[in-house]
Amino acid sequence: MLDFEQGLAELVRELARGAVEFAYNHLEGDQPEELPHHLQHEAGQYRRLNRKTANREVATLFGKITLYRHGYRYLQRDVAEPAIFPLEIQLGLVEGATPALASVAAKALAEAGATQEVALARLRQQHGVQWGVKKLRAVAEKLSAGMEHFRREHQAKQVVGWLRQAYASSGRHRPALALGRDGITLCTSPHSFYEVATTATLSIYDRCGNRLGTVYLAYAPELGQQTMTDELTALLLEVLRQWEGPLPRLAYITDAGANETQYPRKVLNKLRHPRTGQRLCWQWIVDYYHASQRLTTMAEATQRPLPGVAFGGRPAFASRHVQAGTPGLSDRLQLSADAHQAHAVPRLPGSRASPGQRRYGGRLQDRVHAATQALGHALVKRRRPGDP
Repeated sequence: MLDFEQGLAELVRELARGAVEFAYNHLEGDQPEELPHHLQHEAGQYRRLNRKTANREVATLFGKITLYRHGYRYLQRDVAEPAIFPLEIQLGLVEGATPALASVAAKALAEAGATQEVALARLRQQHGVQWGVKKLRAVAEKLSAGMEHFRREHQAKQVVGWLRQAYASSGRHRPALALGRDGITLCTSPHSFYEVATTATLSIYDRCGNRLGTVYLAYAPELGQQTMTDELTALLLEVLRQWEGPLPRLAYITDAGANETQYPRKVLNKLRHPRTGQRLCWQWIVDYYHASQRLTTMAEATQRPLPGVAFGGRPAFASRHVQAGTPGLSDRLQLSADAHQAHAVPRLPGSRASPGQRRYGGRLQDRVHAATQALGHALVKRRRPGDP
């Protein structure tokens, strides 16, 4: 039965491939006189060629087909403009792929955990299309550029739909809109510079704290991450512009990295509602894992393990050790770091610190001091299941 169904699937796909090839090749007449002699395309004049030419690399959902089409050459021969093919333009080919296959390829590449090899294997096994990495990247890039003009509006429309669902839910909490932002440092080629690739999320939670949905943004490594800042801010404002109901709780959840802490200070705290002009009130939350990780760093730097924090290991997450929202916790951490910084670099019992080790310890204490300052401007809060 396995061989029977697999063979039948191959046969059906081959029949569909032939049908698509026949249909597409009969969309344009065979005689050149049936087509206009000149065309205007992107502010340029083009002249018709007298014979059809074949494109044997048109990829469809059912495999590759050969497409015969009339071409048009740029009118001025001394200008190096490529020929155009109106039939391919009308079919909406994306780097030689039909829109249906380009959509499948882009989704396969964008799925969580997917790799280029996995996407290529799926195209080969399910659609009979043999592509390489370069072709897959070209299709994804072209499709992304074409959809970029509509992305923000449709993402905002989806978020507004989730907000309606959140306010229609039952529960004792006010619906929440939560922004998240993070990055990872990558080495860029060919100059081996290290920049931060960044990702961001915008999520909606209902009255019971259940997440209804999330939209995602991601951008390649960039100095300062200005593209992400501009796009995330524009998406947020578009959502607020489209949403006409009551304002949800606004939360910003992230770690205490440099770019992540600058965004609320320089952007979010200065934003006003695009329709009412009211200043937006944000709750800034440093996630519990990273806050505890900073405490671990401080404990290791001062060689005094904090209660509930494993010295030289991962943070202990029992809430009885590091209470979430402890009054004055960040201020007390700041004072403690200042006090430790004023003392000599600590040493392990029975050990002698070399001048290099002392300099390293001093630099480490400076970094701990800076980390504590970052924590001092944020709310240290443990994230519980369902917390925005």
